[in-house]
Amino acid sequence: MVLPGRHFLVQLRDRAACRRLEQTRHKAVDETGRPRFQQRRGKTKRDLLMLQIGFSGTLRMGQEPSLQHGEIPFVVMGFYLSFEKFLPKIGQDSVKNRENIHMSGYDQQDLRILEILQNDASLPIAEIADRVHLSQNACWRRIKQLEEEGFIAKRVALLDPAKLGVGTTVFVTVKAGEHTEKWLENFSAAVRKIPEVIEFYRLTGEIDYLLKLQVADIADYDRIYKQLIRSAKLMDVSSAFAMEELKRTTAIPLPRR
Repeated sequence: MVLPGRHFLVQLRDRAACRRLEQTRHKAVDETGRPRFQQRRGKTKRDLLMLQIGFSGTLRMGQEPSLQHGEIPFVVMGFYLSFEKFLPKIGQDSVKNRENIHMSGYDQQDLRILEILQNDASLPIAEIADRVHLSQNACWRRIKQLEEEGFIAKRVALLDPAKLGVGTTVFVTVKAGEHTEKWLENFSAAVRKIPEVIEFYRLTGEIDYLLKLQVADIADYDRIYKQLIRSAKLMDVSSAFAMEELKRTTAIPLPRR
């Protein structure tokens, strides 16, 4: 298995620690047989040295060497760099800095993960990680972060309405009988209690509300219609039955970055 290059931002307390880490890095790269690397030093701030470590060449998974230099163990697990093993010895802030690199928003790998999950959330972590070229641990952490930040609202199973006897789709438009806050509260509460209403929108323009229903047949819709007109004063209720479903998806278009 071939992994693309990885870059990590590490925060060290002094130049001695930087030298020890750099020596360890040289040795680890030499043992892969691919000695190419990139390094860039940033500005020193509050006696902290910022060092960016990268492997620009191809890394092949295989051995799991554990190298020790002084008090800073440098662990290569299948050549996925697990900095949690030594950063706590340097400082918890360094770990947070590393983990928060993409937390201010999202990056291309996050978008690829979201694209995969919104099409099939049942895939195992191992397969998702392989598709986005991440280790399983890194992929799992990204998914958890996306969930915590609200990018992933929930994970559900999508059912087939026809197989469950509710294959008739009806779109209902409603014109309000009143335009008061109390009327809206009562009508909204009544609609939310109807399980056949699977989508409910308040609109601009001549139509005030749009409802999408999933029902068994016309008789089933008529039962819902009577329930609606009893719930509040309505000026007009119109319905349209779907003849054919041409597209149905829960996948949203993702931004390009």
